[in-house]
Amino acid sequence: MQVRPQRFGFPPAGTTFTVDSSNKKGWLVDSSIPGLYFTLEANLPKPPQGPFTAWDKTTINLSTDTSINQALASGWGCSNGETKRESATISFTLNFYTTSAFDPAKASGKKFFTSRQQVGVLQNLTGKGGELDVYISGPLTIATVGCAAFIVDTQTVNLGEINYSLLKLAPYPPYNNTPFNIKLENCYSTPDLVLNFSNNQTKAINSYTSTLVNTQGTSRGVGVALQYLTDQGGSDVAFNIDVTKPSTVPAKYLNYYNGNGLLRLNAQLYVNDVDALAPGTLYIPAIITLTLP
Repeated sequence: MQVRPQRFGFPPAGTTFTVDSSNKKGWLVDSSIPGLYFTLEANLPKPPQGPFTAWDKTTINLSTDTSINQALASGWGCSNGETKRESATISFTLNFYTTSAFDPAKASGKKFFTSRQQVGVLQNLTGKGGELDVYISGPLTIATVGCAAFIVDTQTVNLGEINYSLLKLAPYPPYNNTPFNIKLENCYSTPDLVLNFSNNQTKAINSYTSTLVNTQGTSRGVGVALQYLTDQGGSDVAFNIDVTKPSTVPAKYLNYYNGNGLLRLNAQLYVNDVDALAPGTLYIPAIITLTLP
């Protein structure tokens, strides 16, 4: 028996996918999602044992172009006879890319590869070793997209000053309400927004109020509580934010308009430990992580 390299092909036989006219390796994932394409590559591994281990692995791309969808694969098959020599596993690499026709807002939340679909046939073109029908299935879902940028209108929220004796006398009301905004820019959709303060030290005062802890100031027993503001009937209505865990701000309160939004926040000085109360400065470097639900 004489062992020779075998020519393999990966043509799109039996496929229902549409080829990308600008990329001979690309295929449209679904007609309902313009501009989103995939490529598929078959990876013939290096023979694991026997007399063929010196041969290298071979890769072949799914394509209509014979200069792309064919390759010589050393060690795969014999020039005569059908004697089995060894077993091996073929893996596939699936990649996605987009073109200018892709619209993230319109594609958001859509599913594709919802049924088992044939993409092509991996075949030994010399007639030794047979062929494999190759299918792809999911489903895969395009995640809901939000906004491209979040911009705080001020890097420092200045709560001003307050007399220590006033806090000592009446420690429980919030003081020094200070509003500030986070701009939501280039929003592809209008989703809810999750605020996460897990990178900060926090402290709960009661079941409905919690504060960011004064980690770098010299005062003690005080912190900052946060609220988000909504305009209801021309008046601001404030909702407390629980900074001890992720908190969701509903989309209807994010002032989305014409591709942008606005998260209106309010900072408040709170006494979070009456027994430890001591005068000094208040400085809290806070990290607010904004994500989608």
